[in-house]
Amino acid sequence: MRKVINLAVVAGMLLSSCNTDFRNTADAKKFMEDKDNGLRKEIRVERFVYSYQYKPAAYILATEATGDEDPAVSQQREKDLEQMWWFNVELSVADFNQSPLRYQLTSMEEYQQRQDYMLNYAPRDFVLLAGADTLRPASYWFENNQNLIPSETVVLAFEKPKQIPEEVQLVFNDQLFRNGIIKATFETKKFNKKISITR
Repeated sequence: MRKVINLAVVAGMLLSSCNTDFRNTADAKKFMEDKDNGLRKEIRVERFVYSYQYKPAAYILATEATGDEDPAVSQQREKDLEQMWWFNVELSVADFNQSPLRYQLTSMEEYQQRQDYMLNYAPRDFVLLAGADTLRPASYWFENNQNLIPSETVVLAFEKPKQIPEEVQLVFNDQLFRNGIIKATFETKKFNKKISITR
């Protein structure tokens, strides 16, 4: 018997879009990473690439699933996730097959400083502009890829404001490579699409 994860992403407003069903997590990932669907934004500054990805709660749960979950625990996890807007921000350098933290290094000390920035100081340089609200990350995690892939990823979560605006803007004041303020705008109605993933 197939297990079905059927979780709604709710933002406190009426939904105008229909349910989107996926046969597996890979299909859902492909949909969400298609820039035409409005959940992924990519900004380039010279060779530097900033990819901003919104992650619905259903997708997060599906990628975490092992098949042995306690339904009560999964239900609570769903509620917890849906209190926030979740994003991945991926940093990379075009045509550079190493971690961006290693790009144009002058010393090992500089590499350690870059790591320290991403671990301890970058959270203060991310904000989500939501109408009149400026939201700071409620959760921040740097996924240090240890140079195994040519990108670095941070996971961000922001508490949803009481008044949901039509658009939000995820802003990164890049102190790592000194590329200034990098902004990505999302329509919040795209966050409200109901997601079903059949496993």
